[in-house]
Amino acid sequence: MAKPESQMEPHERRVLEELNQLTDKREKLATFIGTSPTFKKLPTDEQSRLNRQFDIMVQYEGVLQERIDHFPAGFKPYSGIVPTP
Repeated sequence: MAKPESQMEPHERRVLEELNQLTDKREKLATFIGTSPTFKKLPTDEQSRLNRQFDIMVQYEGVLQERIDHFPAGFKPYSGIVPTP
């Protein structure tokens, strides 16, 4: 049985919070890339950098999730497919 967040070790809670913050930022970036007229007006090289940033954020989320998946007692706060912009 998974332990509640209140019983997690301090470093486990920090990883969980880092994942939550990163996911929020990645979702905002995806929205900006996918729907903002401002993004479409940016120079191509800047659009490319933002797309690379998004891809790296997705990879980073995956690493954090993998760490969480291996916490003792099977705590699994997040699961799912990370969308692409």
